[in-house]
Amino acid sequence: LGVPHSRHLIQECCKFVEAISAANLSNEVEANLLVSVLMPLDSLDKGDIELTTENAAIIIPSLVNSVGTIIKKGNAPDSLVNAMVHLSVGMMSRSDTIPESLKTSAESMLVLCLSNNSLPTAKQQAIAVEMVKNNQWKAWAVICGQSEVALSGSLEKAQEALCDLDDVSRLKDTLDAIRLIMQNPANSAATGLVMNGVGAQVFGLLRGFGTV
Repeated sequence: LGVPHSRHLIQECCKFVEAISAANLSNEVEANLLVSVLMPLDSLDKGDIELTTENAAIIIPSLVNSVGTIIKKGNAPDSLVNAMVHLSVGMMSRSDTIPESLKTSAESMLVLCLSNNSLPTAKQQAIAVEMVKNNQWKAWAVICGQSEVALSGSLEKAQEALCDLDDVSRLKDTLDAIRLIMQNPANSAATGLVMNGVGAQVFGLLRGFGTV
């Protein structure tokens, strides 16, 4: 990806791959296509590809979108969905340093995987809890904005973050994430879960900092 190429040529190649991914392919052809598409994504996951380059900002979202197109067909193995969840969360954990196109593709893929029935509820909860532990609040907001199970299973950890009054930056990030979750129409139960889970802590912060 680091070798200079024509931007237009790269874009056309990416469109070609996306078009093939959307086609009605035989199982064998689709499997071979997946191998080709996943190879650079595997290198990305291993840290062998620099996400901040201009070429990466074009190629990686296109590859992720291509995998997403295949998943949407409904025949993707559970292992593929789990792998893309792992990749998406990893990309979102670097959201402050990567191009906007990569953030968008990672979020879209994560939402797609969470809507896939093959992702067990325990897995959704585990991912959400891990995001809170690692202070990956943007990724947590995306996960919990889509999954009632993920939200209910991770609010206890979020509550702990809201009780850490010595880390104001963390408090702000947590509150921002909670706001995004409550504003997401995909999770209609979010408001009730949030109020029951962390409502007391939020109002406590308002009282405490409001009197400073």
